Amino acid sequence: MLEEYTRLLIDFKSLPKHKRARTFMEISGYPHYENVCSNILKFYLDINNEHELKDLIINSVVHCADKDFHLEYEFENIEVLREVETNNGNRLDILIKTNNYIIGIENKFFITYTTTLKIIIKQ
Repeated sequence: MLEEYTRLLIDFKSLPKHKRARTFMEISGYPHYENVCSNILKFYLDINNEHELKDLIINSVVHCADKDFHLEYEFENIEVLREVETNNGNRLDILIKTNNYIIGIENKFFITYTTTLKIIIKQ
């Protein structure tokens, strides 16, 4: 049995190594991935930007928190803000304000724990 495992490990080592392609974020070498990702996300969340995706991205993000929730951009004023100061002096990466809702997004990279925080606050 030990010989079979040893042979398996040796065979595994002989498999060709595939190099993973770097992302454009890694290529850019930007030191604060959270800021860059938040800027990109803000661009696509804002229904008025030139991407012409309208509410596809914002509703996709909101759908992750609540599958039955849908923003009607035709009837909502939607404002997407970056680095909004909180009451305690911290900064929230992205704040989405509509007529009826406030949605906060905090990006975290390189953390050692996993947690999911999904909050939709009705005004």
